[in-house]
Amino acid sequence: MKTISLFLILISLHSPIWTQDVLLTIGDAHHGLNRLEINMVSTQTIYGFQFGLEGLNLLYGEYAFDNQGVFISIDLDNNLIMGFGFEYFILPGSGTLCNIYLGEGEDAAVCLRDPLFIGLGGVPLDTQLGDCTFVDFAPTILPGDANQDDALNVLDLVIIINLILSGEALTPIEQYISDFNNDGTVDVLDIVDIVASII
Repeated sequence: MKTISLFLILISLHSPIWTQDVLLTIGDAHHGLNRLEINMVSTQTIYGFQFGLEGLNLLYGEYAFDNQGVFISIDLDNNLIMGFGFEYFILPGSGTLCNIYLGEGEDAAVCLRDPLFIGLGGVPLDTQLGDCTFVDFAPTILPGDANQDDALNVLDLVIIINLILSGEALTPIEQYISDFNNDGTVDVLDIVDIVASII
């Protein structure tokens, strides 16, 4: 019996054991879009989440996992990101949890804070946060560059025309990129000016 106990103790000391239900980290920074990825690894099903972000001014967020039934809400006064779904949930796995779009770009140390992830039955999940990250969000968006390939061409025109024809409200980033003449409206005048710039 002593041999078995000693064996189990040695295994537990030398085996990497995942003790958190959720690991939340800051991912890639997309400079041209002022977008920051928030990545997650989870061993549990998540029914809702909330966390804070320090160091940058938030504009809005979008859910990044395959399940599009999860809504993202941002409390701009407190820099809190909240996600929930009425009929949907996030299955265990890893990847980009959400994309956070930020205000005017500037160099900043960005930290996650105050995580609350909820599992089955409303039980809080044990959550670990990754390290703070230094991010440089110098404004580098090329007006009209809808596909963000750092070139103004016909592909950008196609994207912007589709945005106009869709009739849907544009996100702040889509509005900023597509409003080539900077008159506050995305319309055929922007298309004409982009064509003139390309030719």
